[in-house]
Order: sequence, then C-alpha cells, then structure tokens
Amino acid sequence: MSIRTLEEVWSDRDLAWLEFNRRVLAEALDERTPLLERLKFLAIFTSNLDEFFMKRIAVLRVESDGTQTELLADLRAVIVAMVKQQQECFAALLPKLEKHGIRLLSWKDLTDRQRLEATKFFQQNVLPALTPLVVDSVHPTPFLSNLSLSWVCRLGEPGSDAPLYGRVKVATGLSPWIQVREESPKGSRWYISLTQLVRQHLYSGGASSASASRTRT
Repeated sequence: MSIRTLEEVWSDRDLAWLEFNRRVLAEALDERTPLLERLKFLAIFTSNLDEFFMKRIAVLRVESDGTQTELLADLRAVIVAMVKQQQECFAALLPKLEKHGIRLLSWKDLTDRQRLEATKFFQQNVLPALTPLVVDSVHPTPFLSNLSLSWVCRLGEPGSDAPLYGRVKVATGLSPWIQVREESPKGSRWYISLTQLVRQHLYSGGASSASASRTRT
C-alpha cells in the first residue's frame, strides 16, 4: 500500500471552490438538463463567481506575495477557461430559446416602431434611475458598490483636448431584460437587454464612447 504525501492530497481551498462551481456549470452544459434549468444553472454559476471575486480575489490581491501571485495566475487560468465554456453554452442556448418563441435582441434588430417604444420606455423608466457623475480632479473616482452596473463614458469639452470622463450608475432595481412588442406569431416573447438600451441612449446623448462593467469590490 503506497502512502501519498501531503502535497499529493492537498488542494488549495480557492481552487477547490472553483471546482465546486465547475460542477454547477456542468449542469448547464449537460444537454439532458431541461432548457430553462440550464439557463438557471448558468445564472447560479455567474452569481457564485461574482461572490468569489468579492470575497476571495479581492483579499488575495490586497495581500499578494510571491506565493499568492502564483495562485492568482492559477486561479485566472481556471476562471478564464470556465467563463469561455459559459459563454459558448449561452450562445448555444439562444437558438433553442428562439424555437420556443424567446428572442434576445440587440438594438439593430428592432424595427422603427420597436425603437420608438424602447426609447419611450427608457425616458420614462430608465433615465430617472440613472446617476451621472463627472470624474475629474474636483470629483475623484466615486465609490463603486458591489454588483452595481456602471457605464464609463469618455466625454468631450468644447475648446479642450484634455481627457474628461463620466460615470453613469444604473439603479439595481431595474430589470436586466426589457420586453419589446413583437411582430411575430402570438405567444412569442422578445427582449432587449438593459445594457443595450442604456448604451444606445448614451451615444445619442453625445458621449463619444462608452463601456459597461460589472464592478466587484
């Protein structure tokens, strides 16, 4: 009977936690799992990963030393591979959803009438919930709350080439998907994401560029 060394049986707790979350992802990847359940498992995987970044990655980065720097690299390799699987899985599920009348649209997919309705919805329900703030020497980088959705915009000031940035925070109470009136057989449901809706109207509002980020602190 061979005796295994501690190094052979020891598993770092953070890598072990990611392996636990891999089992959640496996349920989403399993084609035997019902369609909506696969989407739920993808959502659980994402929520777990958000929590992992808040509670573990943040600590490891603050207390980084030679060993933890190596650990961070190992964690990144595992996370990048799993997120790629997650993205591929979600992309594969979209055509399956469409067969059941559920479509996730981008702004370019909308008809003129749908765009007018989406713009009206934005003005009435989303715009009042946005919090814009200029970031400059007078207004330093604001506090970014956990899991909040923020847009960072590069702005232009007339007569100046100096870089100017703004941050627009989206209220957490808004639904991430907005249903649009479909122009297809009855019973289908079409949606546009909140980020698409905000992005489109940030550009129309004059921002020269924008990017969305889900913050983890």
